[in-house]
Amino acid sequence: MNSTRHFRARWQTARRTTLLACACLLALIGVNFNFGAQSVGAVTKQQGPKLPSPTRKAGQVNPQQTTAKPDKGAKSLTVMPTSTSCPTKTPITPGSTLNGTLSAGDCKLPDNSFYDEYTFSANAGQQVTVSMSSTAFDTYLFLLKPSETAPSGSSFQDDDNTPTGVCGLNVPNCSTDSRIPVVSGMITLPENGTYSILANSFDVGATGNYSVTLTFGSSNGQVCPPNPTAITSGQTLNGDLSTSDCKLNDGSFFDAYSFTANANQQVSITMTSSSFDTYLILLAPDGTATGTDIAEDDNGGGGTNARIPAGAGVAVLPATGTYTIYANSAAANQTGTYSITLSISNSNCPTTPITVGQSINGALANTDCRLPADGSFLDQYTFSGTQGQQVGISLSSTSFNPFIILLAPNGTDIADTFNTSGTNVNSVHVPEAGGFIQLPTTGTYTIYANSFTVAGAGNYTLSLVSSASCTYTLAQPSANVPAAGGSFSVGVTTQPGCGLTASQVTSNASWLTVGTVTVTATGAGTVNYTAAANTTGAQRTGSLTIAGQTFTVHQDPNCTYSIFPALRPFRSDGGTNGRLTVISNGNTCPWTATSDASWITITAGSSGTGTGRVRYSVAQNTDTTTRTGHIIINQGSTNSLTYTVTQTATNTTPTVQFSASAYTVAENDPSNAATITVTRTGDTAGAVTVEYSTVDDPAAVPCDPTATAQRGTAYARCDYMTTIDTLTLAPGDASKTFTIPLFNDVHVEGNETFQIKLANPEGATLGAQTMATVTITDDDTVAPTTNPIKTTNYFVRQQYLDFLSREPDPGGFSAWVGVLNNCSNVENNPACDRILVSSSFFGSPEFQLKGTFVFLFYKASFGAANNPTFLPEYADIATDLRRVTGATGDEVVAKRLDFTEDFVTRAAFVSRYSSLTNAQYVDTLLANVNATLTTADPNSGATRNSLVNDLSTNAKTRADVLRTIVESQEVNQKQFNFAFVAMQYYGYLRRKPETDGYNAWLAYLNAHPTDFRTMVNGFMNSAEYKLRFGPNVP
Repeated sequence: MNSTRHFRARWQTARRTTLLACACLLALIGVNFNFGAQSVGAVTKQQGPKLPSPTRKAGQVNPQQTTAKPDKGAKSLTVMPTSTSCPTKTPITPGSTLNGTLSAGDCKLPDNSFYDEYTFSANAGQQVTVSMSSTAFDTYLFLLKPSETAPSGSSFQDDDNTPTGVCGLNVPNCSTDSRIPVVSGMITLPENGTYSILANSFDVGATGNYSVTLTFGSSNGQVCPPNPTAITSGQTLNGDLSTSDCKLNDGSFFDAYSFTANANQQVSITMTSSSFDTYLILLAPDGTATGTDIAEDDNGGGGTNARIPAGAGVAVLPATGTYTIYANSAAANQTGTYSITLSISNSNCPTTPITVGQSINGALANTDCRLPADGSFLDQYTFSGTQGQQVGISLSSTSFNPFIILLAPNGTDIADTFNTSGTNVNSVHVPEAGGFIQLPTTGTYTIYANSFTVAGAGNYTLSLVSSASCTYTLAQPSANVPAAGGSFSVGVTTQPGCGLTASQVTSNASWLTVGTVTVTATGAGTVNYTAAANTTGAQRTGSLTIAGQTFTVHQDPNCTYSIFPALRPFRSDGGTNGRLTVISNGNTCPWTATSDASWITITAGSSGTGTGRVRYSVAQNTDTTTRTGHIIINQGSTNSLTYTVTQTATNTTPTVQFSASAYTVAENDPSNAATITVTRTGDTAGAVTVEYSTVDDPAAVPCDPTATAQRGTAYARCDYMTTIDTLTLAPGDASKTFTIPLFNDVHVEGNETFQIKLANPEGATLGAQTMATVTITDDDTVAPTTNPIKTTNYFVRQQYLDFLSREPDPGGFSAWVGVLNNCSNVENNPACDRILVSSSFFGSPEFQLKGTFVFLFYKASFGAANNPTFLPEYADIATDLRRVTGATGDEVVAKRLDFTEDFVTRAAFVSRYSSLTNAQYVDTLLANVNATLTTADPNSGATRNSLVNDLSTNAKTRADVLRTIVESQEVNQKQFNFAFVAMQYYGYLRRKPETDGYNAWLAYLNAHPTDFRTMVNGFMNSAEYKLRFGPNVP
């Protein structure tokens, strides 16, 4: 298991805890106790950190007892917090002075005075002094024993003032500083454990800055740890451990020595004695009272002699400053003479610069610098870092078990990693789980490339990366998961040394939970995630953000299935182009298709998942009776769907035709539509389908009759809606009707006519009457003064007709009418007006499925890289918009598939692409819409290369590829403005855009990408739009 040490918390033998203490046999003034050498503090021999430096308090404090303050009255120590939490206890080490501030946010004593709490560890018999001073207020100190806990008990000691005498109420100029014990001397602690100091004020509500000092010592004035004796390079000093020396917590005596050195200097320290087993401790300068323990040794000098570094060589120093050496014994209470020698090398440990994104090959050898802690070999690298920068460091070797140490600019160890798990022992990373560590300050950082074992040597590779230099690649951009949910994963790769941590992965959905992340410093792994069961009844989508990359997860609901159409008729001669659409609400929902008739053969799509196609052929019927067969869609359960195929008998094929050659309808017919009847003659036993359509004149004539000399002709942009659809006559039906929506304008224009036609019958042939004339009789006789588009019901219906190419559904129509009826100003209220309602149709998913879909089909197919403003003809857009319009969602899905397959068989498409290779085909389509698909599409997962490969392996047809490109996120984002502006013309004005106007609006939208309101207003309130229905009036 990887673990982190503080300047090497890995040791092969048990190490002792050494808490700095004073070991002096002294008597306090006024205290009638004699006691032996004292032991207090917190240093662990050969197991750092030894002396944690104090930190400032923040949070909850649990103060303690009740006592009387001398001189000025009683105080209770029971806490009365001023907020829901009090400051935390702040550690204070012997020999240190901490600065603090009493403020209104601190905890209170019952007398409402504020206090801060400090703690230190000590043993029974230790002698201490606590003092507090302030120029801002009259200080007060409490000292609490470990056994005394709030809220009961009394303080062990307290004090108000520290003058040479008692400061009473009638003494005006006494000292306001506090000291325990009062005036001078030290106090003897009665028990082992953690003591508390309460820094308080005498006066209620007093605030301000102060300082608190804790000193360990003895009655003869010696302070522990003792002031060190200076030692210089090349010098050997003789010393004597005695019972009057300071002690470590294990009861061993020590003397202190100090020397000054610079970072990267190399030293060796030896200690010998014929009287006891020697022990050395080296403390680095780090701004605390005692320094940080960076090395300890017992027998590294041979026999019972100690040496730093152990064995041989010289150790590199991490920082510039004054170092402290403790000359100590391996066992408690050992005394006697000793010698200590310091040697500082004339040559510094060499450093090699490394930059972010760089990998360096190196080798550890016995001529290298050594780590003070154990004498292991190291190479030293430096880099410049800035505060807040995130970096990752990796070290790999096949020769030794690597160890990394990262030093801050001041030489302190801020991160280190090694591996003892027995797996992946040849590679370690800082931070150890992979990912990045945030640098705490700006300056030059040092990396030690080191080995876990003392003698480890050999080749290695060191890499330094930052979050900015790491790039991540997902194995796929998206995934579909089943309704039941479960555990899943996505592969991630990055550069060696980068890794990935769970903190770099977030989810935007409560049902999508990030699990373990196994992307290590090797640069590969997985992000694991779980999806909860989907009980919403609808497909849902969430995403994981993985180091800035988006991974989309689509989850199916409980699977539902439908088919469209429900039946199809064939003539007796059969056919090979049968197609059936299976529609499912989930991409992972499985189904199978089987035929129950030998004359129906499934040629493709016998099984699938999600929405898909079943293709089949129908053999010739030589019988004299109509026959019926079925394709069964099995959903993996007892439920199934049945698709019906009927086929006429031989020589009995019926005919279909209009019931009349002419139809008449009043412009103001209550149904707002012309009703047309189609009849069938002959055999009615089977089903029949036939396509019907209006025959439109695409000329962009003005709808205002006063602006044109043309009379008597109805136009789709002015008088009726372009209509194209398929009419089904079920078995037994002799006739069926369809409707053509009318625009009841108020122009005085006389009667007008347009043509309709029938085509493409199935299960029948066309009769004689395949064309008919529809006459719209004008109901207007007086020149209008108002425009019907200004009325709410007319306006809402027109949005459906113009943009969704269908009559309103009752629920939607009522809802939008209700919105406008409740607007305070339907003409100019951005929160609620006609512009907002009309914009909502443009932004609706239904419009995207129809209008944008059709526009992009034409641009991807017939545009060009050098013609970014290519525009289809209005007649093409209007007709194909109707081709993908259905009465139900299932019908729209099926018609979009039909449109896709039929589009690539059109003569213009075949002429342009039939001679191209698969790669040329894909590249041309992408270039036409300024796309590359170099990055996988988040919905389909498709890339340019994958589409070419799918064509080459027949996994996709050219129709599939065209649709995949048209529906890709990249194409829709890049072409959005082009399509939006164009569809304003096709929808509001029912014509192809003129070049100058189109480019002007396109430039405006590009410059104001969020201001769709201005554009909608420009079209919706234009004279040309209003003249479609009546006069140009406000």
